[in-house]
Amino acid sequence: MPDIAIGRPPLTRSEWVDRQLREAILSGELKPGERLLTAALTERFSVSPSPLREALARLSGEGLVSVSPQRGARVTPLSLRACRELHELLSVNAPYALELAIAARGTEWETAVGEAATAFEEVWSSPAAPPDAERAFVRLHLTLVSACGSSWMLRIMRTLIENSGRYRVACLEHTTKEPFAADQRELVRACLSGDAAGARAAQLATYARTVTVTEQLVERGLLEVEEASDG
Repeated sequence: MPDIAIGRPPLTRSEWVDRQLREAILSGELKPGERLLTAALTERFSVSPSPLREALARLSGEGLVSVSPQRGARVTPLSLRACRELHELLSVNAPYALELAIAARGTEWETAVGEAATAFEEVWSSPAAPPDAERAFVRLHLTLVSACGSSWMLRIMRTLIENSGRYRVACLEHTTKEPFAADQRELVRACLSGDAAGARAAQLATYARTVTVTEQLVERGLLEVEEASDG
């Protein structure tokens, strides 16, 4: 399956497998804790073990896959401890990245943010499935920080937001989207008006909401987490 985007080279086999696995993990098609068996995956993607191993190594480095000698590779389980740590890191890094982006904002960034916000609103105001809602969320948040001027920060933000999204998808299976959507509307408003303090407040509200709803779902027995990771 070639990548036909203008100005970009074709994907290698390992990059293509990475993309397919990443989507299956982030959408919840591959469940938290599910074993990733080489024989099954090479057959599914019609690839040899080599590009599969390369893709699993990349995803392991980003926290989406866990690899151990005893258990082999599996989708990283959900964990309250990991959820809290992820959102603490986001609470430190995301406002800084967004502050840089707002300071450097220009017409091109404002147009891109407007387009991402429109796409977000269309999805989140519809009965879209949680994975579709989360794709729009990720697009919006990565667009918002896209003008921060640091490729390292963008890599960090993508990793944190994608991992955070696994918890948000789980939350949206059991709760309404509207409180999350309201936070994002305020976030966009603040960004486009140059209000860095307001944008920070909206970001932090989203992260706190994700953690709180996750904790509530675990307490009610509606979401399974790996307790051993929380000790």
